[in-house]
Amino acid sequence: MGAANGTFVGGRRVPGGGRRALRPGEPVQVGATVLVVRQRATPAPPAEAVVASPALRRLYAEAEQVAAGRLAVLLLGETGVGKEVLARHIHLASPRARGPFITLNCGALAPSLLESELFGYDKGAFTGA
Repeated sequence: MGAANGTFVGGRRVPGGGRRALRPGEPVQVGATVLVVRQRATPAPPAEAVVASPALRRLYAEAEQVAAGRLAVLLLGETGVGKEVLARHIHLASPRARGPFITLNCGALAPSLLESELFGYDKGAFTGA
């Protein structure tokens, strides 16, 4: 840490070439830029997930990055490849982790009912209902 405009941690100047441990929530100012240190709150992959290969470790690392965002995630794959396990991991690593995790097998739904099952429907939308 030794920016030409000064580096400050917690409001205190850090001398050029100085090193210091950072704590979560602690502001770091480098010149005119202020950064806030965040503790990684991502849980380890679930016990039911076997994450031994480098490819799976990369996948779970990418899933943790996706979990931090607010975008919807669509997981596609063959039966039995672990889509639900990965989806649960994304949920647990996300800001929504305290909310419910609801699984839905879309392949078991009739195509004509898929949209209403996912997004709801208006009262009286179905004939004879």
